[in-house]
Amino acid sequence: LHAAIGRLIDEQVKTRLEKNQNGADIPNKPLFLQNVGLVDVLFKGDGRFLAGTFVSDAIDRTSIGARAATGCQFMRAHQAPDAPDQVSFWQIITLSEVVSPTTVVDVLAVSGNNVLFGHGTGTGITSWRQVAMLEGGAFTGGISAPNMRGDTLVTVGDGTGGMAKGDVDGAGFNGNNLNIKSWNGIGFQNSEDLAIRAYISTRLGVIAAAENLQAGSAIFNKNGDVYGDIWGGGSGPGWLSAFVASKPARQYITMVGVYQNDKTKPFMLHDDGSGVFLATTDMLSGYVQSIRFGAVEHGNLYRSPGFADQLGYVITGVENGDSNDTPDRIQRRLLQLKVNGQWYTVGA
Repeated sequence: LHAAIGRLIDEQVKTRLEKNQNGADIPNKPLFLQNVGLVDVLFKGDGRFLAGTFVSDAIDRTSIGARAATGCQFMRAHQAPDAPDQVSFWQIITLSEVVSPTTVVDVLAVSGNNVLFGHGTGTGITSWRQVAMLEGGAFTGGISAPNMRGDTLVTVGDGTGGMAKGDVDGAGFNGNNLNIKSWNGIGFQNSEDLAIRAYISTRLGVIAAAENLQAGSAIFNKNGDVYGDIWGGGSGPGWLSAFVASKPARQYITMVGVYQNDKTKPFMLHDDGSGVFLATTDMLSGYVQSIRFGAVEHGNLYRSPGFADQLGYVITGVENGDSNDTPDRIQRRLLQLKVNGQWYTVGA
């Protein structure tokens, strides 16, 4: 019996673990980890191990989405296939609850001054968006904000142009007006062929168009023709060129009025076949209404000085009754003008 008890104690001593070995004398360590559920504890966080993010280079290179699908909430990634880049070391925080490879995965990745939002599934992160810009970082997604302000410039593209404060080009609001400032002009470019067919010269005050200018239904065409309701002749809108072409080659003025500076009308001429000429009383006061001659008077002609005819007479005939070359008699008639209903002798 004593010998049996001794052998039993020897066998028990062989299988016991020494406290001072701190687990070094465990004969099958992988089996031990499996039995206590610690085989993949470094790959996942199931509510028992959530603090450590540094594991090893090998684990850093595994898929972020795949690790999140195991329940890991904090991890480090470097050269992982679904990392934002293959250079930086990224600290990853899983934002959503992931229970399987098909579950939607949302993570936050931080590296230096870059903060990105990742979206995908348990098979991997498929898209990244810049969610914060620190000291010149670039946004890769859209920005939506109730207000956006730039102290000097708001630009789209490479930064060579945009809405600027001051300088030679810019845009701004002045009260209820939108003021667009340009050194030379503003062109409106077509997105399909990049052609500029409408242009405003801020320097010359010119509005230019490649085809025509329109105001309502009216059109000013590039060939100089004008289209509008006024040129349709009462039958709808039409072109000025067609309106002019429909008129006879010879145009007549049916009525002409001549006005004084005070807008009174001294006379009116009608060209309607009547031949009527209308004149005002003021005009008739100095208007020659008629001309008449008096009766024929005869007188002898003498070759002697000192004789003069009466005022108002005009010579109407000369007689030579003999064979010499000297006239013998002359004829005269009184010349009178009728003005404002009264006859006046000319020269009197």
